[in-house]
Formats: sequence, C-alpha cells, structure tokens
Amino acid sequence: QPTSQRQSTAICGLVHWVSRGFIIVPTNGVKPLSCCQAAVVGATVMTIRRKLQLVYVLILLSTVGIGALAVWSVASWHRASMDMTHSHVQGERVERVRGDIYRQVKEVMDWLTQEDKDADEEFRALAEVINTEIRVLESETKHEKERLALQGFRHSYDGLASFAEVLFGDPRTNRPNMPWLEEKIESQLFPELEKRIETLRHYYQSEAARSIQRTENVQELTRGLAVMIVVLSLIQGGILLFGIQRWLVRPLAEISRSTAIISTGDFEHRVVRRSHDEMGELAQAINRMAQELRESQARLVQSERLAALGELVGYIAHNIRNPLASIRAAAQVGREETPEAQEAFQDVMDTADRLEQWAQDLLSYMRPLRLNLVPDDLNRLVRNAVAVLQNKLKEQNAQLILDLNPSLPLVKTDPQWMEQALMAVLANALDASGSGEVIVSSHLADHDAVIRITDVGPGIPQDVLSKIFDPYFTTKPDGVGLGLAMARKVMTAQQGSIDLQTTTGKGTTVTLSCPLAHSQET
Repeated sequence: QPTSQRQSTAICGLVHWVSRGFIIVPTNGVKPLSCCQAAVVGATVMTIRRKLQLVYVLILLSTVGIGALAVWSVASWHRASMDMTHSHVQGERVERVRGDIYRQVKEVMDWLTQEDKDADEEFRALAEVINTEIRVLESETKHEKERLALQGFRHSYDGLASFAEVLFGDPRTNRPNMPWLEEKIESQLFPELEKRIETLRHYYQSEAARSIQRTENVQELTRGLAVMIVVLSLIQGGILLFGIQRWLVRPLAEISRSTAIISTGDFEHRVVRRSHDEMGELAQAINRMAQELRESQARLVQSERLAALGELVGYIAHNIRNPLASIRAAAQVGREETPEAQEAFQDVMDTADRLEQWAQDLLSYMRPLRLNLVPDDLNRLVRNAVAVLQNKLKEQNAQLILDLNPSLPLVKTDPQWMEQALMAVLANALDASGSGEVIVSSHLADHDAVIRITDVGPGIPQDVLSKIFDPYFTTKPDGVGLGLAMARKVMTAQQGSIDLQTTTGKGTTVTLSCPLAHSQET
C-alpha cells in the first residue's frame, strides 16, 4: 500500500500520545450533575492510569489495615502474656509469704509452749524476709485494686507482727494465759491474715484467668487475620488481573486486530470504542486515521484518474484541432461558393468554432497557470464579464442586478484569467436562473475583496454538491465541466478562494474572495 508507512507512523504516534495517560474531558456548559450521576460519569471517563492508581490505593489501604491489626494483635498478645506472667509471679510471691507467715505463727506457738527458746529470733528473721517480699509485691503493683489488697494484707500482717513483738518483749507474759493467747492468734489474727492472703490469691488467679482468656482471644484474632490476609491477597490479585485483562489486554488485542485489518487496505473498518479512557481515545484516533486514509486514498485515486483522463483529453483535444480547422475552412469556402447553402455552412462553422473553443479550454486547463498579477479594480472586471454576457442576458430575458461597492480597494489579480473565472460563474448563474434574477454584489471583508453572485435557480442537489468543482464533471448536456474547475484553479493560484452555498428550491450563492493589493505588498 502507498500509505502503509504513513499509517505505521501515525499509529506509533498515537500510541505514544495515549501512553502519556492524559485525557481531556470538556466541562464548559455542562449541566450540574447529581452525586450518583457524577459518580457514574466519573467511572465512565476514568483513565486507565487512574483505575490502576485506585486499585493500588485500595491494595495499599487494605495492606496497611491488615498490618495495623497484626501489630495490634501482637501488642495485645504481648500485654496479655506480660499480665499473665505478672499475675503468676505475684501469686507465687504471695504463696511464699503465706508459707513464711505459717512458720512465724508456729514459732510463736513454740515460744508459748517453751518448745523452742530461740523462737523469737527465728520469728524476727522470717519477718525480715516477709517484709522484703511484701515490699517487692507493692513495687510490682499495677492496679488500684491490687494495691488496696496488698495494703490490707500488710495492715493485718503488721498487727500479727506487733502482737508477737509484744509477747516476745514482755517478760511478764503469763504463761498460764497461753490458751487465751493461742485463741487470739488462731481465731482473730491469723484468720484475718488468711482472709487477706486469700483475697490476693483470688485476685491474681482472676487476673491470670483474664490474661489467659485475652491470649486465647488474640490467638483467635491472629488466626482470623492470617486467613483474611490470604483471602485479601487472592482477591487483590484477582482484581488486578481482572483489571489488566479488561482495561489493557482485551482492548489492545481488539485494536491490534482492527489495525491489522486496516493495514490490508480495508479503510471502512472501525475499532469499536467501548470506553472513554486511553484505549477509547486510541480507538477513536485510529478510526479518525482510517477515515483520513480512506479520504486520502480516494483523493489519490481521483488524482490518478484525472491525470490519466487529462492526458487522454489533452491528446484528443490536440489532435482534433487540425481536422476542425480543415472542416471550418471547407465550410467557409462552400458558404462563399454556394449562396443557397450559406445557413447550413454557417452552422458547420459555428459548430467547428465551438469545438475549437472546447479543445482550447481543455488544453488551457491542462497547462499550469502563468498569472500576471497586477493591482486592478475588481468592479471593472465584473462589468467587463457582464458586458461579454449581454447577448446571453437578452436571449434568456434575464435580469442582472449589480450592487457594487464603489470604494472597493484594488486587488492583486490577473485581469484576463479573473474575467474568465467571473464569466464562468456568471454563465452558470444565468443558466440556473433562466429568465429570473442574478444579483452580483461586491464588498470588503477583512483583508479581502469579495464578489458574491446569487441566482434564483433550483439549487444544487446534495449528491452533486461535493463534485461541483471537479474537472470534467457537468450536468449540462453540452457542457465540458471545466468552468467552475477553472475558476477555482484561478482563484487558488492568486491566493484567493471560491465558496458555494446552495438551498434546494431557493438558489445558489457563489463567493469569490481576492486578497487586497496593499495587503500583499505589506
């Protein structure tokens, strides 16, 4: 294909442009949307980069959340373990203090019964150990309830120790009162102390049980988090794979298939646009490229066809001019020698002259224009063209209305070719209007002088409108199809323009614009 290289370059450029990840969504004049509508529109026009960023943010947030829960569970498990260890150690200390207190009570009883004369010394030695243990218990206190329980325990123990010191320190202690002393120790002091110890034991056992329960709860939570992490990882991976498949793989595969079809020369094929993201923009750009390639191919075919036709027409026109000259000369001799057949020979001469003019027009169109651009009055050129067509106006009984601006500046043009272009447009307007009106006006527009020629004919059908400036295209039985084509060629060569607007049933307006002479000089 002659356009395959341009096509490949265009596709690469489009892919590079889309890879930048930008999309422009027009917002001027858009009616405010509701929240739901805005969400739908936002999801529709969201780019692939934004979608992937959203997925990444969701994955990041879920990962951070799971990580935070994991850190919290580990910290909770550590705190529960430390609390359980604390309760266990404190409970063991209480048990040791309890055993030491039992031994102290036994020493008091041995002292009363005189079974151990050194019982008071052993009692004081145990008291130092017990006070040390109590101080350790108090230093490791964590809760107010625990502190109050230890405070009551110390108060009871201090009562027992004080009572024992009184016994040991008073030499007047009456041994016969031993039953009463034993009763006081066994029924008052020791039970109260035992109650305090039991309170501490119950507290530490309860705390240990709560710590164990917390540890089990954290263990269950950790197990659930592990399952959640696995499930979320699978879900995130699935979402990512689904997004890549849906947003990238499938559209690229479809675009690849479509571009392969277009590269074979099927420029009518179109890529289906399924989204408004980068892939949708790429599909739309490829469709525009295919449309432009189709139009370029059509113009190329048309140019090649016109070139071939032009060569053929030029060859034919050049080779029929000599026979036409011979035919006309023979008709002229016959008209002079045969008076009764003058009218017939005159018709032959007129036909030969018409064919000669057609051949001359064909040859003129085929040659490159050589313009002699000079400043000239466009209104004067219009009047000259109208003067040439006076006979045609009389034959058709048509009315030509001139509305020329007398202050129109000079234009840079070739007077001879400009007159021919004006004559071609005026002749077509007269043919379309018949006996109706043709309005010719001139005015200044920006830096151009404008001639507007309006007829009241039936207008130009839409299927013909696109071909009206094509060479050799005509709807007239005796037309050549070079009038408007030559007019456009002239206007383009002198940097002007020719436009056509038509309304079916109302007429056609042809606008010729010529650049001003002073604007070109500057």
